[in-house]
Amino acid sequence: MTAQTITVVGARGGTGTSTIAAAAALCAARVVSTELVARDVESAAALLGLGASGTPDAPMDVAEHLTLVSAATGVAPVSVTDAGRLDQLDHRPTGLLLVVLRGPCYLGLRSIVNSELRPDGIVVLSETGRSLTLRDVQHVCDLHVVAQVHVSAHVARTIDAGLLVTRSHALRELAGLRQYVDTLVSVSNPVALSRRRHPSARSQQPSPTTLPSPSTVSPRLDPSTRTTRPKIGTDMPVALSATGRGHFAVVSRTSAYQQCCGVSRT
Repeated sequence: MTAQTITVVGARGGTGTSTIAAAAALCAARVVSTELVARDVESAAALLGLGASGTPDAPMDVAEHLTLVSAATGVAPVSVTDAGRLDQLDHRPTGLLLVVLRGPCYLGLRSIVNSELRPDGIVVLSETGRSLTLRDVQHVCDLHVVAQVHVSAHVARTIDAGLLVTRSHALRELAGLRQYVDTLVSVSNPVALSRRRHPSARSQQPSPTTLPSPSTVSPRLDPSTRTTRPKIGTDMPVALSATGRGHFAVVSRTSAYQQCCGVSRT
């Protein structure tokens, strides 16, 4: 019986939801038997660098302890589902619901805020040059950013070469996601830690009796990412404070985003 279910959806289309779901499943499979659930098995197989099975929607062995299926079987202890877009869900799925936000962009934020379904956390695919920060995302959506993945050509080239399965564990861009999923899976399946096949990836894991909430797992930020706010940095037609720095600038810009999204929080 599945002990942990992780559903991954995109705030908008084309945000990298399938890549995040596949990477999360590959990470979980390094600890315990996992199944990756995808509506389009053939497309998911292509993303993973696998050939066509010859039988539509037939289960496919991706790697040791990881199977690609079109529908959850309930057999594997962990199930990761690529559920498409947030607005395609007609009800909240059981288990953990993560939404992928690329940019971060205003339209994606608007989709999350206006959705009737409340996700458990946000995976941010960060693009260089965006004015919205992780702090803006968390404040506007009132949700925790559980992982940050930096968009880079390196990840794209890995997928294009069909090497995501063999190299996902070594991609620095996915380090924050690996840390978060590893903590979730290890806490819910403590005995399965002995199955880990890459000793270099081992880390001290917490030992609570319950699963950690998204707010207890901080994203691992890329050291190369600028951590200070630019003096002038917004692609929105909103005014900053006179100096463009400090607390008042932060409050002014974030409040403007909230007003555009149609929310009001204190």
